[in-house]
Amino acid sequence: ILPANIEEVMILDADTVISERCPDPFETFWEREALVAVVNARQEFGDYQGIIAAEKQEWRKCQAFFQKCGHENQEGCLKSSAMMARTQHGDQPYFNSGMMIARREHHEGLFTMAYELCLADLGLGWGDQTPLNFYAATMEIWMHYAPPAWNMIHADHLLGPDWMGMAEHPARPFIYHFAGMSNREKTMEQINCRL
Repeated sequence: ILPANIEEVMILDADTVISERCPDPFETFWEREALVAVVNARQEFGDYQGIIAAEKQEWRKCQAFFQKCGHENQEGCLKSSAMMARTQHGDQPYFNSGMMIARREHHEGLFTMAYELCLADLGLGWGDQTPLNFYAATMEIWMHYAPPAWNMIHADHLLGPDWMGMAEHPARPFIYHFAGMSNREKTMEQINCRL
């Protein structure tokens, strides 16, 4: 999907805003083999146990799809199907796909496989998030879990009265993520940001 001359990319959800204080992500996260993401902030979505149950259900759908359809081994990056079937939700932290930093050389296979699973239309509520987590685990992708400031979920209710200035929260987020918010498009319009 990327142009041939692009070797590294920062992927952001459409409901994110980057603070003008954000450092260069490619200099900050310089380990080229690592996929960079933030652990999913389940507690910010209200129903913590419900979120975990939904993740597990989606994970099982991914496993069943793989077992039914199979995949060709992409340059030896996948475990055997038996090992993949044993990889369970919770074996490693479940990350939020609203901010990721990836390099073509190390992660192209991951995104190709996850994309294929997304096209299967398994009724996954989070679209690409569980397939990416599923294949990152089964392909043993090296993960770098960035601090929450790189993907601050539900930023509006965390920032206090002057949150639109993008500097008042004690955690000083670099990326605000308005995931799951109703009317987020109106809220985001109010933010003082540098485009």
